[in-house]
Amino acid sequence: MKRTSSRDRVESLSDPQLLRDYPLDVFPNWNINAGDPYYVKAPIDKLGDVAFHIRTHITALILAGNTATIFVQSFSSPGLTKVAFAFSQLGFETFFFVLTVLASWLFDARLGRLLAALLSLCFFVSGSIKVALSLPRPPAPPAKRLSEEDRDWAWPSNHALVGTAFPWYIWLYASGNYDLSFGQSCLLLTVLFTWNVGVAWSRVYLGVHSPCDVLGGWTLGVLILFVFGGFALKLDAAFLAAQTAGDYTWFVALPMLLLAVHPRAWPETQSYGEVVCVLSGTMMIWAGRYFRLGSETPHLSLYESNEAAPGADYMLRMFVGVFFILLGRIIAKRITLAVVAGIYASLGLPYYSYSEMCKRLDSFQPTKRFTPRMRFRAIPGGKPEPPADQIPYDIDLPTKAVVYSFVGFMVAEGCPAIFSLVGI
Repeated sequence: MKRTSSRDRVESLSDPQLLRDYPLDVFPNWNINAGDPYYVKAPIDKLGDVAFHIRTHITALILAGNTATIFVQSFSSPGLTKVAFAFSQLGFETFFFVLTVLASWLFDARLGRLLAALLSLCFFVSGSIKVALSLPRPPAPPAKRLSEEDRDWAWPSNHALVGTAFPWYIWLYASGNYDLSFGQSCLLLTVLFTWNVGVAWSRVYLGVHSPCDVLGGWTLGVLILFVFGGFALKLDAAFLAAQTAGDYTWFVALPMLLLAVHPRAWPETQSYGEVVCVLSGTMMIWAGRYFRLGSETPHLSLYESNEAAPGADYMLRMFVGVFFILLGRIIAKRITLAVVAGIYASLGLPYYSYSEMCKRLDSFQPTKRFTPRMRFRAIPGGKPEPPADQIPYDIDLPTKAVVYSFVGFMVAEGCPAIFSLVGI
């Protein structure tokens, strides 16, 4: 992506229409007043001095990793950077969603359900802590900014957290449920270990996380792995035994409860939107079974239903499933966004689209990297916060909830019913 000069930045931020749409008294932007200190308010600040000491101490640990980041980046080269970007892709929700779909449709439907639940738990824990603490990413310089994945707060690294819990749960599940030979176990172990370590290394190499962020994510990922591992099969047993609407209530109530208790901050970041997507999709992967679409029993993967199925059937399943999901997602998003905006407008509620704001501001969004101007306590005489009734609602959030609920339902019920209908 082409870098924007300081002159271009000033011209863009002085655009009258941009400032009318995102007035500074409502949308704080500390990138503009380059010489002034600014207060980064976090939900944990309600704890007073305790919160201040927690945030400053962890930030000190983040900054202490600058030397390690510089050392890792001293080996940088165009080829190694491409490798780092490739490993980094293995830590995004899109990749985890693809793995969940592959397991659900092709190889092991139960594993797909459990991976969806694990993904939701990981994103909730990571997103909650990120927003609650609102801690900065490492400064650049001294780190090289090799990636622009730095629009959200830093600690803990979501890549490191999910990139630890996900592969090692697959290892535990495969070891306990599949009759793997010694050679197959060694191969799987090598792949999963490389995945885990590669993702963690890539975040430091690209300069988007400090070693402290990665270590925090790794530690939380291990804890989540132990906790989820103890409940996973019990959760699936409850799913298989569910018959009435009351039995499925838990699969709806729990995601909604997690969304309700998830910390929120202003200005908003992408964390909460990501959690909405993942939890909404997982909710319908589990609760969608209530409708018994196409089968009275939970749908099986292709391998489970027909071990002798030709390879063409596997590819055809993916092609047909992805086609219907993408088509339905496009239609659902456009309709839902228009309906939500219309409802907010009719009620006289202020609203905006976070995704649209990010596109328009681009690199002019308030930096999430550490700067010496950053403060973790309110600045005496500083700019007051906007009144609660002036903070607009993000219409992306209810839209994402509806759209990804649809996606989750299609993954678990809609597409498998289509597969059965057309005989693949």
